[in-house]
Amino acid sequence: MEAKAEKIVAKAALDVQANAQAYAPVDTGLLRASIRTRKIGPCHWQVIVGVDYGAYVEYGTRYQAAQPFLNRALDAIRGPFLDAMKRVV
Repeated sequence: MEAKAEKIVAKAALDVQANAQAYAPVDTGLLRASIRTRKIGPCHWQVIVGVDYGAYVEYGTRYQAAQPFLNRALDAIRGPFLDAMKRVV
């Protein structure tokens, strides 16, 4: 069961990365290129935005409207991820 869950979590993390890169606005391409995943431990992954201004793009500022890319990526995989995990449990 744990091995199946690990595969599902790994796929979800990589899918979030791919979707976030696809949704990220492109000016220089640095934001898109900075999005990556890393494995922290069993069934524990992180999706990282490696530029300092990623949060400003995601949530906006008083001068700039939000351009969500990471939350959109999470929303896109939430249903399939939960369905897959339900099948394992």
